[in-house]
Amino acid sequence: MKSDTLLEDIKSRIDIVELVSDYIELKKAGQNYKANCPFHAEKTPSFMVSQNKQIFHCFGCGAGGDIFGFVMKYENLNFQEALKMLAKKAGVQLSGYRFEDGLTERKERLYVIQKEALNTFTGNLKKSKTALAYLDKRGVSQEMFEAFSLGYADRGRKVLYDHLRAKGFDDLLITQSGLVFTGESGMHDVFRNRIMFPIFNIQGDAIAFGGRAIDDSMP
Repeated sequence: MKSDTLLEDIKSRIDIVELVSDYIELKKAGQNYKANCPFHAEKTPSFMVSQNKQIFHCFGCGAGGDIFGFVMKYENLNFQEALKMLAKKAGVQLSGYRFEDGLTERKERLYVIQKEALNTFTGNLKKSKTALAYLDKRGVSQEMFEAFSLGYADRGRKVLYDHLRAKGFDDLLITQSGLVFTGESGMHDVFRNRIMFPIFNIQGDAIAFGGRAIDDSMP
């Protein structure tokens, strides 16, 4: 079975609201569900789960993703372990899925990197007064930038690179993601001091980014 087909089969059988409810108590909030985030300490709920989109997102710490992302983060599992766990829960056989296929596993890891970058960018935006002012000046409300998962890339030379390395990703995989490149002075983030626009595939996975500079310091 192809990787994308397998993942979609599992996701179609497990409702994210029911899955997350196995771990934490969710309360209905309009069309979504909310709770105190299980990934950081907070008193006011900022952890949201969308049943329509089958994703979760914390507006406090920036954590977010689908059922695989939640289980990986909550259970501290790698992708392969989370896949096995959720496949069993969904009643999906993994006999046709080749874990030993390095290309397949690397592709999945690239998806994870893009998700991590998306969470980082959206988290950065909420902390950047300059970026928020830029969006406000152009009539982009909080509801709008949250709905479209807009983010902000820090102005530092290798902020995202250092973050991804700290998460355990190797240099080869990071450069293959297209988010970092190797320069004369070492690794450099491709996007710096920019409003970030994620590009999603039909499954809702972030696969790439576009960026717009918020001042004249960079092209």
